[in-house]
Amino acid sequence: MLKKIIATISDPRLARHRYYLLFLSVVLVAGLAWFGHSSGTKAAKPLYWVSSMDPNYRSDQPGKCPHGMDLIPVYAEDTKADTARATGIVKINPAVQNQLGVRKAKIARGILKQHLRAQGRVVADPTLITQITPRTPGWVDILFVSSEGETVKRGQPLFSFYSPQLIEAQEQFLAASKQGEAQKLRAEGHLKALMMDELAIETLKKQGVAQRSVVFHAPKDGVVDMLKIRENAYFTPGQMIMAVGSMERVWALLDIYASQTHLIKPRQSISLTAASFPGKIWDGEVDAIAPDLDPKSRTLRLRVNLANPNMQLRPNILMEGLITLPQRKPALLVNRQAIIQVEKLNKLVLDLGDNTFKSVAVVLGESNSELVEVLEGVEEGDVIVTSAHFLIDSESSKSSDLKRMEAAPKIEAAPKYPPTWVGASITELFPNERKIQLEHEAIDAWKMPGMTMNFKLKEGIDVQNYTVGQKVRVKIIDGSPLFQVIELEPGEQPFNEPQPGGAQPVETTQ
Repeated sequence: MLKKIIATISDPRLARHRYYLLFLSVVLVAGLAWFGHSSGTKAAKPLYWVSSMDPNYRSDQPGKCPHGMDLIPVYAEDTKADTARATGIVKINPAVQNQLGVRKAKIARGILKQHLRAQGRVVADPTLITQITPRTPGWVDILFVSSEGETVKRGQPLFSFYSPQLIEAQEQFLAASKQGEAQKLRAEGHLKALMMDELAIETLKKQGVAQRSVVFHAPKDGVVDMLKIRENAYFTPGQMIMAVGSMERVWALLDIYASQTHLIKPRQSISLTAASFPGKIWDGEVDAIAPDLDPKSRTLRLRVNLANPNMQLRPNILMEGLITLPQRKPALLVNRQAIIQVEKLNKLVLDLGDNTFKSVAVVLGESNSELVEVLEGVEEGDVIVTSAHFLIDSESSKSSDLKRMEAAPKIEAAPKYPPTWVGASITELFPNERKIQLEHEAIDAWKMPGMTMNFKLKEGIDVQNYTVGQKVRVKIIDGSPLFQVIELEPGEQPFNEPQPGGAQPVETTQ
């Protein structure tokens, strides 16, 4: 055909139209070339369409999902591509990525900053508490404070105390004051030994008359920590009347979880806040750590000494502590939101370039509220997806080789309650419920003391010939919700036979 076009252009009879024919020929050849190229190129077709709201919803044709959103096409990697590289790879059109809101971030190495939060309350410093105890018998005439927790100032009256011995000691002091300085000092020392305070002694000196009811005053500024008196009550020597605690310094007792105990050391810096004082921060350090965990809450208690010059902090005010942990070594850091957790597997979605993505398994380290360390699975400079990654992961995981990166199988520990024989006495029978109540001996293999408890009977065990009070030997195993009797026989045979192979149970806290 090209030869015919050239011959036509060369015909002398068409010389006048040669330029027009040449132009038309060029256009015709270009059109044929474009048509041939287009017909030889096949447009990529989606494998299927999925919902952006529900990755499990699929359709073999475009449209809308049950949520009313447009379905999104999903394309497969070219089947002629390297199969090793293509395993689990998903290709997504850039327009679709924009529609999904795909966001990416580059993995960088950095230092994870960690803080530990602890909750607690304010208590009075027990080393600053003064106990007020009379050393003579007597009665409380007037009580000037009403309840525990009341704030008192130094020299403030607390109570008046009537005691015949105190009256006699005052009269001896007045008589000694007329005899000489030595006798006066000796008598004054006797008054102090009977817990008569300086203010009361000064009043005695000024008035020159023995006081029927001696007033006891607060020895310091503080809070009434304990109050065990009422007006007209009688007390004997050594019986504590009240206690006054100074609030110039207080303790903050904070609790942390047992799993965090390895992170805490004495003298670590801590900042404390209280909801009662917004914006106020108390800086201190961990002064002491309890030697053991609280048996009920399974928490560890910390103590922080705080200066309290304005007496803002009162006992039982709730406080929150922020403890700065030691600086860690540099590691690969990613945003916590980028992590996909499926049972015991942690994954990230990698951007491989050219609009392709793949899910990979990773091993995580320590974390804080924003970032997490990645120990294995990715490298510095890799680009990961931080938004819309769940949809991409659902497609990638169908053919991905994530199993190659799973951790090696763990060796199972010995059973907590292996089968064992034990001697027992029948205390009650429940034939219809297939249960039996036994008072069994101590089970050494289970580290369990002797006790009375219910057991489930294995199918096939007949208890019609057994009676309450009968001695038996039973072979028992773990069960849910009750331990189970799998063998039952009468007799007084030895108890607690050794386990086959010498296997011992794992000790647990019940």
